Amino acid sequence: MKLCLYGAAVSPYSLRVMMQIEAKGLQIPVLPPPGGLGSAQYADINPIGKIPALAVDHVVIPESDVICDLIEAIYPEPAMWPSDPVARAKARVIARIADIYVMNAMLPIFANFDPAKRDTVVVERALAAVEQGLHWLEKFIAPGPFAFGDRLSLADCTAVPILAYVERFPPMFGMQTPFAGKAKITSYWQAIQRHAVASHTIKSLDDALAAH
Repeated sequence: MKLCLYGAAVSPYSLRVMMQIEAKGLQIPVLPPPGGLGSAQYADINPIGKIPALAVDHVVIPESDVICDLIEAIYPEPAMWPSDPVARAKARVIARIADIYVMNAMLPIFANFDPAKRDTVVVERALAAVEQGLHWLEKFIAPGPFAFGDRLSLADCTAVPILAYVERFPPMFGMQTPFAGKAKITSYWQAIQRHAVASHTIKSLDDALAAH
Protein backbone atom coordinates (compact mmCIF):
# COMPACT_ATOMS: atom_id res chain seq x y z
CA MET A 1 0.00 0.00 0.00
CA LYS A 2 1.45 3.34 -1.09
CA LEU A 3 0.45 6.50 0.78
CA CYS A 4 1.14 10.14 0.00
CA LEU A 5 -0.22 13.24 1.72
CA TYR A 6 -0.94 16.37 -0.27
CA GLY A 7 -0.57 19.22 2.18
CA ALA A 8 1.44 22.17 3.46
CA ALA A 9 2.71 23.18 6.87
CA VAL A 10 0.98 26.56 6.61
CA SER A 11 -2.36 24.72 6.95
CA PRO A 12 -3.47 23.72 10.48
CA TYR A 13 -5.53 20.94 8.90
CA SER A 14 -2.46 19.55 7.13
CA LEU A 15 -0.40 19.92 10.30
CA ARG A 16 -2.93 17.80 12.19
CA VAL A 17 -2.19 14.86 9.90
CA MET A 18 1.53 15.62 9.70
CA MET A 19 1.75 15.62 13.50
CA GLN A 20 -0.03 12.26 13.63
CA ILE A 21 2.33 10.84 11.01
CA GLU A 22 5.38 12.01 12.96
CA ALA A 23 4.01 10.76 16.29
CA LYS A 24 3.48 7.31 14.79
CA GLY A 25 6.94 7.27 13.22
CA LEU A 26 5.50 6.74 9.73
CA GLN A 27 7.31 7.48 6.49
CA ILE A 28 4.48 9.06 4.49
CA PRO A 29 5.73 11.73 2.06
CA VAL A 30 4.09 15.15 2.19
CA LEU A 31 3.85 16.86 -1.18
CA PRO A 32 2.37 20.17 -2.32
CA PRO A 33 -0.86 19.84 -4.30
CA PRO A 34 0.07 19.30 -7.97
CA GLY A 35 -0.53 22.52 -9.88
CA GLY A 36 -1.24 24.37 -6.63
CA LEU A 37 -4.46 24.99 -4.75
CA GLY A 38 -7.28 26.01 -7.03
CA SER A 39 -5.68 24.42 -10.09
CA ALA A 40 -7.50 22.16 -12.48
CA GLN A 41 -4.73 19.62 -12.05
CA TYR A 42 -5.31 19.33 -8.32
CA ALA A 43 -9.10 19.38 -8.78
CA ASP A 44 -8.72 16.25 -10.90
CA ILE A 45 -7.09 14.61 -7.88
CA ASN A 46 -9.25 16.13 -5.14
CA PRO A 47 -12.48 17.72 -6.41
CA ILE A 48 -12.90 19.60 -3.12
CA GLY A 49 -9.64 21.36 -3.97
CA LYS A 50 -8.45 21.77 -0.39
CA ILE A 51 -5.59 20.37 1.66
CA PRO A 52 -4.88 17.92 3.05
CA ALA A 53 -5.77 14.95 0.91
CA LEU A 54 -4.35 11.47 1.34
CA ALA A 55 -3.58 9.33 -1.69
CA VAL A 56 -3.86 5.63 -0.89
CA ASP A 57 -2.67 3.80 -3.97
CA HIS A 58 -5.10 5.20 -6.58
CA VAL A 59 -7.74 6.45 -4.15
CA VAL A 60 -7.68 10.00 -2.78
CA ILE A 61 -9.31 10.78 0.57
CA PRO A 62 -9.91 14.45 1.54
CA GLU A 63 -10.75 16.00 4.93
CA SER A 64 -8.22 15.90 7.76
CA ASP A 65 -10.49 14.25 10.33
CA VAL A 66 -11.30 11.41 7.93
CA ILE A 67 -7.64 11.08 6.96
CA CYS A 68 -6.57 10.80 10.60
CA ASP A 69 -9.13 8.07 11.21
CA LEU A 70 -7.96 6.21 8.10
CA ILE A 71 -4.32 6.38 9.20
CA GLU A 72 -5.38 5.05 12.61
CA ALA A 73 -7.13 2.14 10.91
CA ILE A 74 -4.17 1.32 8.68
CA TYR A 75 -1.53 1.87 11.37
CA PRO A 76 -3.25 1.17 14.71
CA GLU A 77 -0.07 1.29 16.80
CA PRO A 78 0.71 3.40 18.67
CA ALA A 79 -2.98 4.16 19.14
CA MET A 80 -3.77 7.86 19.19
CA TRP A 81 -7.30 7.59 20.56
CA PRO A 82 -8.07 6.02 23.95
CA SER A 83 -9.38 2.45 23.73
CA ASP A 84 -12.13 3.03 26.28
CA PRO A 85 -15.23 4.31 24.41
CA VAL A 86 -16.11 7.03 26.92
CA ALA A 87 -12.51 8.24 27.18
CA ARG A 88 -12.29 8.26 23.39
CA ALA A 89 -15.47 10.34 23.20
CA LYS A 90 -14.06 12.83 25.71
CA ALA A 91 -10.85 13.18 23.70
CA ARG A 92 -12.85 13.62 20.50
CA VAL A 93 -14.93 16.37 22.11
CA ILE A 94 -11.73 18.35 22.73
CA ALA A 95 -10.68 17.95 19.09
CA ARG A 96 -14.19 18.79 17.90
CA ILE A 97 -14.42 22.01 19.91
CA ALA A 98 -10.98 23.14 18.75
CA ASP A 99 -11.84 22.36 15.15
CA ILE A 100 -15.38 23.74 14.86
CA TYR A 101 -15.70 26.41 17.53
CA VAL A 102 -12.16 27.82 17.50
CA MET A 103 -10.56 27.26 14.08
CA ASN A 104 -13.72 27.61 12.00
CA ALA A 105 -14.68 30.68 14.01
CA MET A 106 -11.30 32.24 13.18
CA LEU A 107 -11.54 31.80 9.41
CA PRO A 108 -13.34 35.10 8.61
CA ILE A 109 -10.41 37.18 9.86
CA PHE A 110 -8.15 35.85 7.11
CA ALA A 111 -10.15 37.71 4.47
CA ASN A 112 -9.60 40.94 6.40
CA PHE A 113 -5.84 41.36 6.65
CA ASP A 114 -5.83 44.64 4.71
CA PRO A 115 -6.83 47.37 7.22
CA ALA A 116 -8.04 49.58 4.36
CA LYS A 117 -10.56 46.94 3.28
CA ARG A 118 -11.27 45.40 6.66
CA ASP A 119 -14.85 44.71 7.63
CA THR A 120 -14.64 45.47 11.34
CA VAL A 121 -18.07 44.02 12.03
CA VAL A 122 -17.04 40.67 10.55
CA VAL A 123 -13.74 40.73 12.43
CA GLU A 124 -15.31 41.61 15.77
CA ARG A 125 -17.92 38.89 15.32
CA ALA A 126 -15.22 36.35 14.46
CA LEU A 127 -13.06 37.28 17.45
CA ALA A 128 -16.06 37.01 19.76
CA ALA A 129 -16.78 33.56 18.36
CA VAL A 130 -13.13 32.53 18.87
CA GLU A 131 -13.33 33.75 22.46
CA GLN A 132 -16.47 31.69 23.00
CA GLY A 133 -14.83 28.64 21.46
CA LEU A 134 -11.80 29.01 23.72
CA HIS A 135 -14.14 29.36 26.70
CA TRP A 136 -15.72 26.01 25.80
CA LEU A 137 -12.33 24.41 25.14
CA GLU A 138 -11.20 25.54 28.60
CA LYS A 139 -14.02 23.46 30.10
CA PHE A 140 -12.83 20.20 28.51
CA ILE A 141 -9.08 20.33 27.88
CA ALA A 142 -6.64 19.00 30.48
CA PRO A 143 -4.01 21.39 31.88
CA GLY A 144 -1.24 19.32 30.35
CA PRO A 145 1.05 17.79 29.54
CA PHE A 146 -1.55 16.41 27.10
CA ALA A 147 -5.01 17.54 26.04
CA PHE A 148 -6.48 14.31 27.39
CA GLY A 149 -4.99 11.30 29.11
CA ASP A 150 -1.36 10.47 29.71
CA ARG A 151 0.03 10.44 26.18
CA LEU A 152 -0.11 12.31 22.90
CA SER A 153 -3.41 11.78 21.09
CA LEU A 154 -5.30 13.08 18.10
CA ALA A 155 -6.81 15.63 20.47
CA ASP A 156 -3.31 17.14 20.65
CA CYS A 157 -2.79 16.82 16.90
CA THR A 158 -5.91 18.93 16.43
CA ALA A 159 -5.36 21.39 19.28
CA VAL A 160 -1.68 22.20 18.76
CA PRO A 161 -1.86 23.74 15.25
CA ILE A 162 -5.11 25.52 16.09
CA LEU A 163 -3.83 27.05 19.32
CA ALA A 164 -0.67 28.07 17.47
CA TYR A 165 -2.90 29.91 14.99
CA VAL A 166 -4.83 31.54 17.85
CA GLU A 167 -1.58 32.68 19.45
CA ARG A 168 -0.36 34.24 16.18
CA PHE A 169 -3.34 35.67 14.29
CA PRO A 170 -6.14 37.14 16.49
CA PRO A 171 -3.62 39.48 18.20
CA MET A 172 -3.08 41.10 14.78
CA PHE A 173 -6.74 42.13 14.94
CA GLY A 174 -6.78 43.41 18.51
CA MET A 175 -7.26 40.21 20.55
CA GLN A 176 -3.98 40.73 22.36
CA THR A 177 -4.11 37.93 24.95
CA PRO A 178 -6.30 35.12 23.57
CA PHE A 179 -5.52 32.72 26.43
CA ALA A 180 -5.97 35.26 29.25
CA GLY A 181 -8.17 33.97 32.05
CA LYS A 182 -8.00 30.42 30.69
CA ALA A 183 -5.78 28.65 33.19
CA LYS A 184 -6.08 25.15 31.74
CA ILE A 185 -5.42 26.22 28.15
CA THR A 186 -2.47 28.34 29.29
CA SER A 187 -1.00 25.47 31.31
CA TYR A 188 -1.60 22.99 28.51
CA TRP A 189 -0.06 25.27 25.91
CA GLN A 190 3.07 25.77 27.97
CA ALA A 191 3.40 22.05 28.66
CA ILE A 192 2.67 20.64 25.20
CA GLN A 193 5.32 22.82 23.58
CA ARG A 194 7.93 20.82 25.50
CA HIS A 195 6.88 17.68 23.63
CA ALA A 196 9.24 17.06 20.70
CA VAL A 197 6.53 16.30 18.13
CA ALA A 198 4.39 19.27 19.15
CA SER A 199 7.42 21.57 19.17
CA HIS A 200 8.41 20.43 15.69
CA THR A 201 4.85 20.97 14.45
CA ILE A 202 4.82 24.54 15.75
CA LYS A 203 8.24 25.23 14.22
CA SER A 204 7.02 23.85 10.89
CA LEU A 205 4.11 26.29 11.00
CA ASP A 206 6.37 29.24 11.84
CA ASP A 207 8.80 28.32 9.08
CA ALA A 208 5.93 28.03 6.58
CA LEU A 209 4.45 31.38 7.64
CA ALA A 210 7.87 33.05 7.36
CA ALA A 211 8.24 31.67 3.84
CA HIS A 212 4.94 33.25 2.75
